[in-house]
Amino acid sequence: MRPSCYALNTLLLTKKPAYEALSYVWGPQNPSHPVQCNNDNLAVGGNLRDALRYLRKPDAPRVLWIDRIAINQEDMAERAQQVSLMGDIYSSASLIAIWLGTTDDSTEPAIGLLHGLGGQMIEYMKKHNLKSYLEAQTIKDHFQYSSLEDPIWPAVRSLLQRPWFSRV
Repeated sequence: MRPSCYALNTLLLTKKPAYEALSYVWGPQNPSHPVQCNNDNLAVGGNLRDALRYLRKPDAPRVLWIDRIAINQEDMAERAQQVSLMGDIYSSASLIAIWLGTTDDSTEPAIGLLHGLGGQMIEYMKKHNLKSYLEAQTIKDHFQYSSLEDPIWPAVRSLLQRPWFSRV
């Protein structure tokens, strides 16, 4: 199924519109893939096409702000103006969806381990009434995680080496 979208009119952030923002890596734009947008075709790269397919809700519309679609990439003045607003655009979103790419065999175990470690950190912070992760950096206690020989660590390394983590 080909992804589709409906471009919205310009919205003022001061009106606090409800939307989610997508953070992703553009990746190669060739070959390009058509996305139906307002009864027209918009050419996008494979990574965005995959994100749109995966993030689509099967039973409800989803309002996503996506730079490749929301910004006229041919208009340099618009691009510059929108780039200057990106901090506000992302901070005003109700949710930021991060697209790391399609899954492989190591994705689920790596995310599971990171989720577990994050949960331990949150519980530790609650238990010791810590208000920030900066405070938690002084931890002397040990968290429970797999030994360094466990095959989960190459999976975590593979996940963290995805292009999203090295964007500027």
